Amino acid sequence: MATNSRATATTETARTDRPTRPATIDRVPAVTDPATSATTASRAVPQLTEVRNRRLADGYFGESFLVWRCLDCGETGSLDAFPTYCPDCRADRESLFYWVED
Repeated sequence: MATNSRATATTETARTDRPTRPATIDRVPAVTDPATSATTASRAVPQLTEVRNRRLADGYFGESFLVWRCLDCGETGSLDAFPTYCPDCRADRESLFYWVED
């Protein structure tokens, strides 16, 4: 019966005299002027774009009315009294929301 004289396995590591350096970055991000950049550094809020030749075709936009609307059936109604349910499909109040109508 053969016995192994070496009971534990050892792992050898390579040793060097030079210290290891941290990883280098392949590309350094360019610093741009925020006034000329199309996006911010964090890309959270885009810069405003100025359009010099923009004009309104007509100064009158009409009227709008704030009403309630049903999410289930699309029924709309006056906001004199916000209903507890939709009078058309009997949906609960959670299905009703504010809506701006022309």
